[in-house]
Amino acid sequence: MTSLPIPTPFEGPTVNKQKQFSSHSRIRKILWITAILASLLLIFSSPVFGQSSSFTVDQVIVDVYWESDGSARILYMIAFTNDPFGPPIDFVDIGTPNNNYNLGYMSATIDNIAIAHIADSEYISTGIELGLGSNAIQPGQKGIVIVDLGPVSGLLYKDSQDDDYASARFEPNYFDRDLVHGSTDVTVRFHLPPGVQPNDPRWHESPSGWSSGGH
Repeated sequence: MTSLPIPTPFEGPTVNKQKQFSSHSRIRKILWITAILASLLLIFSSPVFGQSSSFTVDQVIVDVYWESDGSARILYMIAFTNDPFGPPIDFVDIGTPNNNYNLGYMSATIDNIAIAHIADSEYISTGIELGLGSNAIQPGQKGIVIVDLGPVSGLLYKDSQDDDYASARFEPNYFDRDLVHGSTDVTVRFHLPPGVQPNDPRWHESPSGWSSGGH
């Protein structure tokens, strides 16, 4: 912070003469100093107001492990790059397919460091929040978040084409378009229950822009 000199009234050569200041000059001096302090406060404080998150999500890999009981274990790998002018990314909200989850079965890391704060999200209606704390992704830095949502139930539905089949529906997490920009490389991998043969699954359709290659 640069110090600014505060001007004092000009004093000419005097001999045993007491300095005198009028009340008007004192008021003007106080107001002038106050104006300087106010302008400095405005200069140094203005970048804080209106500051919002801005980042890119470079890659997302989702592994969905379908269990024989109809639940699914969902794992995310999310690679972030925080913008140089953005605030630290200190919370990450992850949407879930529904509320049929148990926080006690969840775990998460940021750059291989365990995340202690895992709770129901205060920002989205269906999902969780990860508090990164001292490991927040700083402006201009990258970070990889890995989260295991544990088992989530209620994801199977009656198949629309065959009564002997159940259909699984899944939509991966996405972020508010007001916060994220750029493109994202997204991969969603379904892992079917043991015993399911390669020719058993049926792929109905894929949303526009998604490839339907199976492995």
